[in-house]
Amino acid sequence: MRGFILLGCLALAVQTAWAEIDVDFTVDTETTLHQISPLIYGANGQALETATARRIGGNRLTGYNWENNASHAGADWYHQNDNYMPWIMGIDPSQYEEPGIVLTTFHDISLAHNAYSLITLQMAGYAARDKDGVVDESETAPSPRWTEVINRKPGAFAHPPDTADGGLYIDEMLNYLLETYGSGAGPTGIKAYALDNEPALWPYTHPRIFPEALTVAELLERSIGLSHTIKSMDPTAETFGPCLYGFNAFYNLQNAPDWNEYSGNYNRFIETYLDYMRAASDTAGMRLLDVLDVHWYPEPSGVYSGDTTRAVAEVRMQVTRSLWDSTYVEPSWIGQWFSPVRIIPYLQGAIDNYYPDTKLAVTEYDYGAPDHISGGLAQVDALGIFGRYRLYFASKWGAVSEYIEAAYKLYRDGDGAGMCFGDQCLPAATSDIENSAIYAAHAGTDSLHLILINRNYDEVMAGHFTLDGAAAYSHGESWAITRSDTLIHSGAAVEIADGRTFDFSLPPLSAHHLVLHRESSDVVTSDPLRAVPTGISIQPHPVRSILHLAYPEEISCAGRVSIHDISGRKLREVSNPTGINPLVIDDLALAPGTYFLRVVAGDRRFTRKLVMAE
Repeated sequence: MRGFILLGCLALAVQTAWAEIDVDFTVDTETTLHQISPLIYGANGQALETATARRIGGNRLTGYNWENNASHAGADWYHQNDNYMPWIMGIDPSQYEEPGIVLTTFHDISLAHNAYSLITLQMAGYAARDKDGVVDESETAPSPRWTEVINRKPGAFAHPPDTADGGLYIDEMLNYLLETYGSGAGPTGIKAYALDNEPALWPYTHPRIFPEALTVAELLERSIGLSHTIKSMDPTAETFGPCLYGFNAFYNLQNAPDWNEYSGNYNRFIETYLDYMRAASDTAGMRLLDVLDVHWYPEPSGVYSGDTTRAVAEVRMQVTRSLWDSTYVEPSWIGQWFSPVRIIPYLQGAIDNYYPDTKLAVTEYDYGAPDHISGGLAQVDALGIFGRYRLYFASKWGAVSEYIEAAYKLYRDGDGAGMCFGDQCLPAATSDIENSAIYAAHAGTDSLHLILINRNYDEVMAGHFTLDGAAAYSHGESWAITRSDTLIHSGAAVEIADGRTFDFSLPPLSAHHLVLHRESSDVVTSDPLRAVPTGISIQPHPVRSILHLAYPEEISCAGRVSIHDISGRKLREVSNPTGINPLVIDDLALAPGTYFLRVVAGDRRFTRKLVMAE
């Protein structure tokens, strides 16, 4: 059971000891950017109530033998063959030898939780034959300690499989799963398969299986071959690849020996992979790669750990910006040499250029510190970023516990009664990217959901909110994660007197889920941008290169005006110290699209949507 604690008076009493910062938040309530994939709230292996997707993967799966459930630990644990997989999954020892029981147990748990299953298949060439402990270097494959992994069986399928037939056959395993559950298109079928795990690291993690450096040509050949096998057995199942571990694998496949043969035509290996998988799909007459699959762990020192010192915690809460922000330089070798990192927009761009309509997944990530608020806020931020930037699938590595579990629940069960964040992504912006984040979504037609983060250690965030659009909102509720404990607290109510603007304060180191409700009779105008409560008008609208900003007579015009993109990044600022009215801003030179105009006029502040014409 989770408890709920009213913050109200307690928060007011404590906040008086803290400084305060003003932040403007703006939400465009009318422009739906895209549908948020429900599969971004996934996990690796855990039977988490709020997880929508589950992956069975990691180093153990590279050498997993489905016929007897043996697996290989590799460098993680003395290069050992053993019964780890059925043991860690809680399978009764009497069933350890039952073919495929690790996979069927995993998928049965997914079905019980109505979750999407992603199962990792073997592509490195060999799997553990026995469970006899340490594999000596002299027993490197091929040797009696290993069974060769072969995509296609030359004879008829058998169940139970014949362990003396000379190989471990992928298509025979898939046939068994299809006979058990049906195809991926059916209600109980396995939805997706991954092309092994972190292949660029095989010589380091699995030197008894794959001792030599992997070449680009080898990975492409193996990926295309295994994809063909999957699609021949179940055309409706999705394929995930290449499951790369991180930036150096994206860049040149961990300094692959033959990278120079490709680098003249491609900037990074990930582009090579997409283009060759597209060409192979064209030749095959079917899509061989459905989802580009990568892993992403923070590189700055101490972040991917339990270090909760303030210096590391502050970096942990900022480094999520490497996922998207072109202005952020992370304190790592990647940030030093490859900024701006903005890895998700880069990958989306590579997909658009080389294999359009491929989906994107981050199947392993972890920002550390599950027992500290900084880990929780980083997780809240990551989930929001995944939704905003159109990820199809995401599954956190490691335990989903304490603050990490609270972060999932803030999106998936915020009120303890099944309340979920909306699934229609809306543009939302903050005037302070460093200290704050905002994510917005509709859930149906009547509710507006906001996720808010204050990652400042010391200062209360006085949030000033503007809801741009025809709909008027009357009130709302809030739920919060704070540094006091790992519970989700019931927070302050939200009152929206004019339907479109309100203030809301966030304590230091906190995340909130606000649900705003529409008035029973919304005020709709033909141009909500001009009929704003403050009387400020933008002429003409949409804007081309010049805009006139006219203030109402009752307010002081002295102040400043700034223009921001939909992520909140400031593009231009104009000072108006003498209160010129109307204020003319020319030579805008902005690409067509939606922006936000922030106005500080005397002691008042407003934010309005700004549309640049073609």
